[in-house]
Amino acid sequence: MSTKLRIIALTLCLAAISLAGLAVAQGQPRARQRGNAPQGGVTEANPEMTRERMMQRMQQQLRASVEEWQVIQPRLEKVMELSRQANRRGLGALQARPVSRRRQGQQQQRPRAAARRERPDANRTPSAVEKAANELRELLAQASVTPEQVEAKLTALRQIRQTARQNLAQARAELQQVLTVKQEARLVLLGLLE
Repeated sequence: MSTKLRIIALTLCLAAISLAGLAVAQGQPRARQRGNAPQGGVTEANPEMTRERMMQRMQQQLRASVEEWQVIQPRLEKVMELSRQANRRGLGALQARPVSRRRQGQQQQRPRAAARRERPDANRTPSAVEKAANELRELLAQASVTPEQVEAKLTALRQIRQTARQNLAQARAELQQVLTVKQEARLVLLGLLE
């Protein structure tokens, strides 16, 4: 009899511990995580905090003192922003996948506008490159478009991208002027410098 009582007592204890754990976990708010980010990964809750943490990690990776970082940070942020603008590709249409009938109902429940609002950079002002790309994309969506209209928008987009690449090259040179050789090497390995 004592063996049966021990098994029952152990089972009841395990059940109580499990229920207590669930109750505690339900009381804690969780930030939504992007994609398959691991626990403690990048969240969409506060893009400014995410950017701040990223810059702190950059300072640690560069092993920059507080004084050095005050000079490096604005130049590094400029390089990062210009790099994003110059290298942004319009692959949105190519990434679209056929939707199965089962998933069509799910997509209707969550429209694209709502998905865009959840992105951390949704409230950001589009860059000149993004504006020109959107104008070309909208033009191509129209039914009656002349080749001359497309050529004009395409030329404008290419010129804006070229200007962005030139601005990026200048910003990279300005950043390199204030870095040590080791810091420069680390940024080359991260893909921020050439």
